[in-house]
Amino acid sequence: DLPTESIPIATDFIHHEVFEMQSGDFLALSLELRTHPGYPGSETDPESPAEEANVVADSILEYRPDGAIVRQWSLFDILDPLRIGFGSLGTSWNLVYPEAPNGTRDWTHANAVIHDPSDDSLIISLRHQDAVIKIDRHTIAIIKLDPFAQIIAHCGGVRHDLAQQEARRDRGWGCWQGSG
Repeated sequence: DLPTESIPIATDFIHHEVFEMQSGDFLALSLELRTHPGYPGSETDPESPAEEANVVADSILEYRPDGAIVRQWSLFDILDPLRIGFGSLGTSWNLVYPEAPNGTRDWTHANAVIHDPSDDSLIISLRHQDAVIKIDRHTIAIIKLDPFAQIIAHCGGVRHDLAQQEARRDRGWGCWQGSG
């Protein structure tokens, strides 16, 4: 049972921290499960036979304080699902999707999402893609994909480094910054 003050949001699962946008809406990371034929069977051997797999990708939710979903972006629609990195064959989400035959594959494993108001984009840290991506919030076009790199976020006129995996919300400024 949910506490009485909870606000339901129509999504499979929300993980990691929630980011409050300047508009008052929120961004959060959710999940999506798809069966993918021809998914790589190895992270290191390109000759390994492909297999049908239950692949979990992150999706980004924008929702209002009342829980109404404004927009949802699936990383399946943004990145090539055959682009894998170390960890993309992991089974982290088996407990969330117990109905998936043969378990799941944790393709993207996002750890953070923020809104960059300077160009109305989203910046997403993807652990199992070994990358940070910046996408246009309206077209979902990739503006920048930085493997092993940093993307600079401008929040409230202040420049912050958003280092992959190290994104933390700075409570004083209301923006995110990496630990360097």
